[in-house]
Amino acid sequence: EVEMPEEVEMPEEVEMPEEVFATVPPGSLGFLIDGEPPLVQAMADDSCLHQFGVVMGMVVDTLEIDGETHYEMTAEEVTELLRENTDSEERMLRFINPDVNELTPKPAEEEEEEEEEEEEEEEVVMPAELFCAVPAGPVGLKLEGKPPMVDKMADFSCLHDFGVVPGMVVDTLEVEDGTKHYEMSSEELTAILQENAESEGRVLCFINPDVQEITPKPPVEEEKVEEEAEEEWTKDELECKENLTEMGFEEKAILASMKYFKDKGQAIDPDDVMAHIIESGE
Repeated sequence: EVEMPEEVEMPEEVEMPEEVFATVPPGSLGFLIDGEPPLVQAMADDSCLHQFGVVMGMVVDTLEIDGETHYEMTAEEVTELLRENTDSEERMLRFINPDVNELTPKPAEEEEEEEEEEEEEEEVVMPAELFCAVPAGPVGLKLEGKPPMVDKMADFSCLHDFGVVPGMVVDTLEVEDGTKHYEMSSEELTAILQENAESEGRVLCFINPDVQEITPKPPVEEEKVEEEAEEEWTKDELECKENLTEMGFEEKAILASMKYFKDKGQAIDPDDVMAHIIESGE
């Protein structure tokens, strides 16, 4: 006789409720969500959501935490909010059946408030000109291009206290010995700041490029730089400069980096100079 295989019992299909409100306890909820809107992909056996009737395939519509309701969230946003408020006893999620319910739209009033806040953040008044006597140590700013434009500033940057904002341009830099630098690239400025990092006498002039022009280098200053460049370097050092110039590096940045090594009493190696230029421009 041929034995007939036993019938395999198929799991009963779980009916998905139209909506579920779950006021959850502190701690992890033991569920996995993905996408936008956040779709329930899996739930741990001990997840508290089972007792509310939540099933896989439902969507997180809203999340209320300590009286504040969040709408139109991604899975990442829901997860982050739950994690940040894991000890709260006032977390309520609304789950919906996406086949019969639509997501609750964010109230128009709340959207208007968010737009106003974004506009206020964007409308930063840029001063025409600022002189900043910066202390020793890192200045905490990222520069781009020539002239050097402020791209970003670190939270710790002392420049916030002077009113410097992204978009301003560094016009001149005066160092402790009274030397004033003009028409710099971002790389040149960064190199000079690093060379004088321990100085208390660095003064940066920032300008609004829409209303002020870059201060041109005085003619006498240009002649002096050319004379120093000719007298200061050996044949091998000038050859190093020419090689790096042919590779596309700016002459001023090359000279600044070569001077950095020379002042430290180190031999000038083309690879070291090139690495220093690249690091200074970051």
